[in-house]
Amino acid sequence: MEAEERVAETVRGRHTSQERMNPHRLYHKVAVALCSAALAAALSADRAAAQDIALRVAGRVEWIAAQVMVIAPPLATAIHVDLSKVAQDEYQGLTPGDEVLVTGTLAIAGNRIIATSIERLAL
Repeated sequence: MEAEERVAETVRGRHTSQERMNPHRLYHKVAVALCSAALAAALSADRAAAQDIALRVAGRVEWIAAQVMVIAPPLATAIHVDLSKVAQDEYQGLTPGDEVLVTGTLAIAGNRIIATSIERLAL
């Protein structure tokens, strides 16, 4: 078969018997699929493990609005805190400048803490 005919057959979704029977291509495709699946499983396991780690962070409230708060720990950058799992009475009276202790877990994306409790610290 000429190259032009082979290209035309491939474009139409048909493959020549020579291309279908090539075990090297099949092996390569299976190997790529297995490596991709293994990598995806490893990444999801790392994220799940990170989410199970309990954290306690003390800091000063920078701002609070609805179910999001930002605290500034001493000598660290600001941290976003998701308040959706905390009873509202634990944070309803907080104002910027209050010292708090946040207990929670690391979000899957790793960019915020999902709080389970907020404790106001005495000055």
